[in-house]
Amino acid sequence: MIEVIGKSLETLITQPLRFVVFFILQCIILSFSPFLELQGIKAGSALYLSVDLLVALLTVWNFTYLLHIVLDLRENKNEGNIELMIQATYDAPTFFLYSLLYGLTIMAGALALIIPGLYFCLFHYFAPFASIIDPEVNEGEDSYLSYSRKLVKPKWLMVAGFFILLLILNGIVPAITMSPFFEHIRLTLEFSLIPVETLLVLIGDLIAVETYFFLKAYNKLGDDSSL
Repeated sequence: MIEVIGKSLETLITQPLRFVVFFILQCIILSFSPFLELQGIKAGSALYLSVDLLVALLTVWNFTYLLHIVLDLRENKNEGNIELMIQATYDAPTFFLYSLLYGLTIMAGALALIIPGLYFCLFHYFAPFASIIDPEVNEGEDSYLSYSRKLVKPKWLMVAGFFILLLILNGIVPAITMSPFFEHIRLTLEFSLIPVETLLVLIGDLIAVETYFFLKAYNKLGDDSSL
């Protein structure tokens, strides 16, 4: 896990300019909810729910764009942002579809018992990744879900550790902004911490992508062995 984290941070530190557009877009995405609250629009209203849906779609697109940035760096193609955005726009519906399928498997498992829900959450996490990075998987005997299980199974404890790290990264800023000590300046604090939250999201996303490639190399299910 330390190796994966190191690789992710190295990518970010050595190639920061490649992630500027992702960073700006993620800042905009994260600003929607506090902006609506600032305007007095209540959660649960039609407008709020519509914006939530838009945020979900933009988040998926932005993550797909990040996937293509990492792929471009690994393959030394040096494609421009416009080309990568076009590829992300083409692939985002597929990623969204398999993310939705992933979510449904978790819900089905959770309805049965907590343990099956955790199992599906852990072992099927990389199915959406495979749909973009290794689309040929679905053309053979494997489905993306079964491929994800094969990736995770030998290193499931490592993936569980990644999930814990992801929860920590995603929970730092909300833990601060939801503190009763900052209730009177909560919205101001949310806006001011958006760049910090975006950086944490970027780090978590890079670790997720690098974890996929690490598992792929470890299982020798692909051609990549750079880790």
